Amino acid sequence: MFSRYKRHVFSFGLLMLAICYLLSDFYEPYLSTSSNHTLHRYKFYAHPNGSMLCSYNVALKEDPSLCRPPCVYGQFSLPGMTKCRKWLDCYEIETEMQLPKLLLGTGMKEVWLGQWMNQSIVQLQIKQPYLDTYSTTLSNYLLFQNNPFFSQVIGYCEKSFGLVVEYYQHGDSSQLNNILLATNLSYSPRAQQIRFQLCIDYVKIIAFLHSQNKYMCDTNNLCKLSTQYLMTDDLRLVLGDVDHLQEAGTKCPSWFVKDMKFEPPEAKPIYRSKCIHAWISNEECSKELKKSQFTADIWKIPDVCLLYLGENRLTGVIADNRSERIAQRLLPIHSKCKRLDPTERPDAEEVLATYLQIQSELFK
Repeated sequence: MFSRYKRHVFSFGLLMLAICYLLSDFYEPYLSTSSNHTLHRYKFYAHPNGSMLCSYNVALKEDPSLCRPPCVYGQFSLPGMTKCRKWLDCYEIETEMQLPKLLLGTGMKEVWLGQWMNQSIVQLQIKQPYLDTYSTTLSNYLLFQNNPFFSQVIGYCEKSFGLVVEYYQHGDSSQLNNILLATNLSYSPRAQQIRFQLCIDYVKIIAFLHSQNKYMCDTNNLCKLSTQYLMTDDLRLVLGDVDHLQEAGTKCPSWFVKDMKFEPPEAKPIYRSKCIHAWISNEECSKELKKSQFTADIWKIPDVCLLYLGENRLTGVIADNRSERIAQRLLPIHSKCKRLDPTERPDAEEVLATYLQIQSELFK
């Protein structure tokens, strides 16, 4: 009887080891520490028509229906397509698309959910009072196409002030908790891996924008910021709203709603730059403003990451103990991000390197 008990214990031990092994590989990080910040979100898949990019579905399993060919600038592909296609033009948008549902009608544009060739797509339509912003908006969306950090453009029509982009069924990152709940992942050990991966994706995007001398002007409150990032099928981040992406070192419009609890202390009126004085040159002011914009982005990183980790912003409590442990590991780098002197804050590259190191230690 005792030997039978030992056999059961041994079998149970083997089973637990197998489960741990599977869980360790179940959510592959697909990261790169290289300076170009390429997101290794996809795996190449041998296909009769050539190499395909295959992502994972929300259950983090390979799904052939999510495969697509890699495309060059000026082309697009959607899940299930085997060949790239040129961006849709005005005629194709008018004749091949149906727009049955208005998703969002506030702000400067309308967002319509539509259909093209049995594929769900989204059309962004600039409203009449803001038509003069269309050219800048279009340029921003086209600037970094075929870069996996950004939502994919499907086509555009300048004469109708319209832009067609890929549809992301999980919506924006403010819906993370709802998505995890709907997919039965809220209490899974993988939930913390997914949450921390979003933190890493966010910092990767910030680091990339800084490397390209770009700054997002309309990220002055956490609620707004979280809606600007969309979630892919495998719950990774892409930047979906670049209406107010501009060159770092240039002044942002003053009418954006600000949350001063989210903004760094130097953004408050009492700390305003000495550049208000006439004797400071424009070039000096531009350099100072660029530094201020980049250090402001760093100040916001802990708030964004803690949001993704599930922190209740009103109470400051993270309900899940596993996410709380991640937050504790991040405390030293987050404390550096929150230094009152902006010159003492790390840059995005340092934050990213720290995040990646912690990820490698926690999710081996």
